[in-house]
Amino acid sequence: AHFCAPWAYGGDRKAAMEFFAATVIGNPSSIDPVGYKKGGGRGVKPGRDQGTANDLSVVTELVKYDTETGYARVAIQICPKKYLDKQDENGSSSTQTFDLELLLWDDDEVVNVRCAARDRPTAKQGSWSLSYVDGFSFSKNTARDVAESVRVALGW
Repeated sequence: AHFCAPWAYGGDRKAAMEFFAATVIGNPSSIDPVGYKKGGGRGVKPGRDQGTANDLSVVTELVKYDTETGYARVAIQICPKKYLDKQDENGSSSTQTFDLELLLWDDDEVVNVRCAARDRPTAKQGSWSLSYVDGFSFSKNTARDVAESVRVALGW
């Protein structure tokens, strides 16, 4: 398990949930995991093509939405457009599906977040990063990148 810090929003819960739905469902192109559309995100990714906003297919579906309980679940499908409708040698698709769940507490501005990939990452999926603490590391935690891209799109 990987920790993801709670998000914070301003205003009331219902307005925040409506804003979330309008942003994620109404403008799925604002979701940019690992900075794909910006040409690489957190540093240079060896062996990875730099992309543009038109190179990545992002499809979102609001699976559950309840303003009374403050719960929302969205399915997010991400695939580079050049791999749409294509399969690799094992018959697998390049499309990754993530479930993003939000829980907004009543009378609080904190959002609890959970994002998980439906499929196990392949050897080709992941990103290199450099930090003072870990040095060079390879992360397959694309779900964290998806959640962070949603947070950035929301401005929370």
